[in-house]
Amino acid sequence: MYGNFPNETHRKVYRPLLPDNHGYQVQLFFSDHVIEAKLNNFTSFGFNLNVDSQFDEFCFPGQVTVIQFSPAKSLEYNIKAQIIEMERTGDELRLSLRVMTDRFLEEDQYQTIALASSHPLSGEISHPFNYKTASFFEVKEVSRDRLVVTGIHQDFTLFENMEINFTLGMFQPSSAISGNASKISLQADGKIECTIKLNRSLPKALIDHLNKYLMRYTSASPEKIRSAGFKVLSIKEFINYRFVETQADYEAVLRTRRFAYSGVEKVSSDADLKSVSYFFDDYSHILMVMHNEEIIGSATIIKGNGQNQPFEIETFFDEDNPIKLPPADETIEVAALCLHPEYRDTDILHGIFEQIFILMMMLNKNYIIASSDEFLIKLYQSIGFELTPYTFIQPKYNDLKMSVLIVPKEAALESKNVKKLIWWPLWGLVTKHIRERRIIKTSANQRIRSKLLERLFKTFFFLRYRRRWKD
Repeated sequence: MYGNFPNETHRKVYRPLLPDNHGYQVQLFFSDHVIEAKLNNFTSFGFNLNVDSQFDEFCFPGQVTVIQFSPAKSLEYNIKAQIIEMERTGDELRLSLRVMTDRFLEEDQYQTIALASSHPLSGEISHPFNYKTASFFEVKEVSRDRLVVTGIHQDFTLFENMEINFTLGMFQPSSAISGNASKISLQADGKIECTIKLNRSLPKALIDHLNKYLMRYTSASPEKIRSAGFKVLSIKEFINYRFVETQADYEAVLRTRRFAYSGVEKVSSDADLKSVSYFFDDYSHILMVMHNEEIIGSATIIKGNGQNQPFEIETFFDEDNPIKLPPADETIEVAALCLHPEYRDTDILHGIFEQIFILMMMLNKNYIIASSDEFLIKLYQSIGFELTPYTFIQPKYNDLKMSVLIVPKEAALESKNVKKLIWWPLWGLVTKHIRERRIIKTSANQRIRSKLLERLFKTFFFLRYRRRWKD
């Protein structure tokens, strides 16, 4: 066996003494005395130092003091500590002190979100006074104003409220972020964990990356991400869609319907699943809206035939109260649309209708009909739906008054009923997709119109952001 070093367990307690000319300055502050001390060694969790034996009336086990530690010019830390051991060595006292942390409950402005260990978010922290010393870490939790990080090497000394600079390497490795360390603790693996309270707002580009990371790699909903201080509006790129294929799929959709409808008091939260299973489900395409393999919404696309497979809307009208709809072979109906409450106020509804539009074109249909309560009518109209004069009472939603809306395929193909300036982000990309997929054929005029609307949108937003940048 070579060498005579302590094992890892002992090393945590018995660290080699500092050289005599280490440059660190230490004072102990008591209620009415300040004592000069000679530093032997220190970690994030304790100090070992010598003081003159004449101060033994102040320096005894259990006594609490404040260590003023100055590692460099113009740099001081005030650290609350408790003496846990005292040993006389000649005319000096050797003291071992344990760093104390005030575990008061801090009222956080934002809630942190736990990150997935399968997709770690890493960074590098620079030491404020040790020459060219750094440590990698992994982010355990994140919010707009703080990070909980772990995996910091135990030789990397941190003190409560110490200001530190760090980077999140995968995003902006050259852009340092500053914050203050708190809640420092030693983990079972011998690494340090701490909270970093940010001193200022994160760069916008980094916030955008974190938004995407949280949607892509965690199960956090938009509402939870907002509670962490981030803005979440455009998330449809992180949502997947597929159609019901099995009984298990269908039952999962029923549970999603019940949960979503109970949130807006359309049904009770303990309603039988049969109450949200509808007659048209058997001859419809049922779209499942997925976030990281969890169903967070659904929509039913009814293929009525005008005979034994009616549209749902048709069942609320009769000869005495007729309704005029486009021919059944040219139409699909969107019904039983639902979305998890924590995913509302995003662009997911638009993402759902993009999927419905693709199916509409694959089925060679010309119209989509739908019904809506008063709260969502404007949202439907913003994507091209027109309000019809027809209304009915929906008993399955506690006698909610519903209005009938209709949208032709030209809304997506030719911006009919859609504001020209917003047509491209609403329908331009999906129209381009189905054209490239050879699902539809478009005329030269339609292609030119599409290009012009795309350029209009991009020019407008370029000028808008250019003006903001100048301001």
